Amino acid sequence: MTPEELLYKEANEALQKGDLVQARELFTRLLKINRANPEYWLWMSAVVETKKERGYCLKEVLNLDPGNVDAIRGLRLMGENYEDPGPVVTLNQLRNDWKTSLEMEPVKKVSTGRMQSKILGFTVLGMVVVAAIVGGIFLALRPKYYQDTSPIMRWSLTPPATLTATALEKYLTPVGTLPLSALLEHTFTPTPFYVATPHNRTEAYKVAIKAFNNQEWGKAIEYFQQVLVVEPNSADIQFLIGEAYRSQKSYKNASAAYDAALKINPSFGPAYLGKGRVYLQSSPPKLAEANTNFQKAIENDPNLTEALLELANLSLQSGNAIAALGWLEKMPSPFVITAPVEYTRARAYSILGENSKALESIEKANTMDRSYLPVYKLWGQILQQKGQFAASIPPLLIYQTYDPLDMGSDVLLAKAYTDGGELEKALTAVNAAISADNKYLEAFVTRGDIYMLQGEIELAVKDYDSALRLNYTSFEATIGKGRTQLAVTYAGSAYNYFLRAQDYAKTDTQKAVLLYWRAAALVGLKEINAAIRDYEAFLALPAENVPASLRSTALVEYNSIITATPTLTPTITSTPTLTTTNTLTATITVTPTITKTPTMTKTVTVTLTNTKTVKPTATPTK
Repeated sequence: MTPEELLYKEANEALQKGDLVQARELFTRLLKINRANPEYWLWMSAVVETKKERGYCLKEVLNLDPGNVDAIRGLRLMGENYEDPGPVVTLNQLRNDWKTSLEMEPVKKVSTGRMQSKILGFTVLGMVVVAAIVGGIFLALRPKYYQDTSPIMRWSLTPPATLTATALEKYLTPVGTLPLSALLEHTFTPTPFYVATPHNRTEAYKVAIKAFNNQEWGKAIEYFQQVLVVEPNSADIQFLIGEAYRSQKSYKNASAAYDAALKINPSFGPAYLGKGRVYLQSSPPKLAEANTNFQKAIENDPNLTEALLELANLSLQSGNAIAALGWLEKMPSPFVITAPVEYTRARAYSILGENSKALESIEKANTMDRSYLPVYKLWGQILQQKGQFAASIPPLLIYQTYDPLDMGSDVLLAKAYTDGGELEKALTAVNAAISADNKYLEAFVTRGDIYMLQGEIELAVKDYDSALRLNYTSFEATIGKGRTQLAVTYAGSAYNYFLRAQDYAKTDTQKAVLLYWRAAALVGLKEINAAIRDYEAFLALPAENVPASLRSTALVEYNSIITATPTLTPTITSTPTLTTTNTLTATITVTPTITKTPTMTKTVTVTLTNTKTVKPTATPTK
C-alpha cells in the first residue's frame, strides 16, 4: 500500500469514528500530495469548519469534475446559484462513485454473499459521506460571522484564538514543532486569481491554475500561454503570466506581461497592482513609482483591496501610520478584511502607541488565519508594549520556531526573560542576536539593560556606546547612557543625557520613560521641587503609556520625597531703622507649615513706644 493509500485509509477510518479533526488533518495532507483528486476535495468539504472553506472545497470539486452532483447540491444548499442536477440518486446507484481512484480494481466475479457484504459496506460508507456532508453544510449555515474572504485555503487547526501562556504550552512540543507547519505553504500567494473572462472549458487553463497553485511557475506560464493562443484578448491571463514571472523574480518579463494586459484593457486594475509590486521589488525599491501604480489600481478598481493594503504598507514604511489607517478604512466591505489587513492595522496602532487597539487588531488577525506567521512576532511586541512580558513569550516562541533566523524575536524574548528575572536566559537570547548581526542596535541596548540589572555598569556603558555609534539619536541608548551616569552618582551628567533624549522621544511611552528618569536625576541634583513636578506628571499619565515597573518605583520615590519632615531652625536677626532711639520690643513667631513644597510662615509683631516709622529687617536662616 502506497503512503497516499495509507493516508486515505486512515482518513476514512477517522471519518467513520466521527473524529473530524483527525480527518481534516489527514485530508489536508492528502491534498498536499494530490490536489487534482476531486474526491479528496469532496471529503474535505465535509470536515472543514467554515462556510467559506466548504464553498471553496466544493468549487474545487467542480473545477476538477464539472458534473459532480454532490458538489452542486452542496453549493445549492449554501445558496449558490447552480442548476439543479436532477432527482436524487439512490445509494445503490451511487455506490461506485464513492470509490476513489485508489480503490478502483478490475471487476471480478464474486459470490452472492460477498456481493451482499460489499453492498452493505458501501451503503454504510455512503450514509457516512452523506451525513457528513449534509451535517457539515447544516453547521455552515448557522449564523456566524466570518471576515476572511481570501480564496486561499486556511484550515484552522491550531492554536486557539485566545493566546495565553497556558493555552499555548501544549502546542510547544519538546522539539519545538507545531501543527502550524501543515498550513504555512498554503498561506501565501502572489495575488488571488482575478478572472475577467471564463476559462472553464479550456483544459490548458485548468492545468495552468493547478501549476500556479503548486508554485510551478514555469509550467504555469507555459500553459497560460497556450490559453492565450485560443483567447488572445484575455487581460487576466496576461496578468497571471506576469504574476508567475514576478514570483520567479523575472521582473522584466513580469512588467512586459502586465503592460500586455493593460494594452488589452487599459482599465484593468490588477495589472497596475502587479506593476507597483515590481517597482517595490526592484533594487533599490522605487517607492514613488510603486505608489503611483497602486493609486491607479484603486482608481480603476476601487474594490481591489490588495492595492489598498499595499498603499497602507507604503505609508507605514514612510512612518505615516495615520495615512495607513486611512487606506485601510477604504476597504469596501468588512467581509474582505483578512489577516494581513488586521496585521497592518495593528502595526499602525502600535506605531501610534495605541496599544489596546493594536492588541485587538492582532488578535483578530490570528483568529482569521492562525497560520499567518508575522502575526506572532508583532503580537509579542504589542504585549510587551502593554507591559505583559510573560504573556508575550508563547507567541514569540511560535514565531521563532518557524523563523529562527529572525533575530528580532531573540531580542523580544530577551526582554521578556529580563522582565521575569531570568537574566541568564535573556543574555543567551540577546547574545545570539548580536552574534548573527553585530550592528543590531536594539540588541546592544537590550544587553546593556541586562548588564545594568546585574550591576555590570562598565559592560552596560560599552553596549550603550555601541548603540549610539550605530545611531546617535537612539532614544533608548541615550536613556541607557544616562542611567549609567546615575548609577555612579554623576547626576549632572545623567541629567544632560536625559535632556538630549527629550529631542528623540516619539511615542507616549518614551515620553513617560523620559519623565521618570529626569525626575530621578533631579533628585540626585537636590532639585526636589522640580523632581516632584516630574514625578507628578509621570504618575498622571494613562496607565497603558507607562511601564508598570517604573510606575511602582516612581510612586515609592515620590512618596519618600513629599512625606519627608525637614528640621527647621530659623534664626531671625531684626535690625529696625529708627530716627529716634526708644525701647523696642519685637516678638517673632515662627510657624512652619509643611506641604508638598516646604514653606515657612512668619508672623512679626513689633511694639513701639514712639510714633516714628520702624522698618524691621528679618533674615531667617534655616
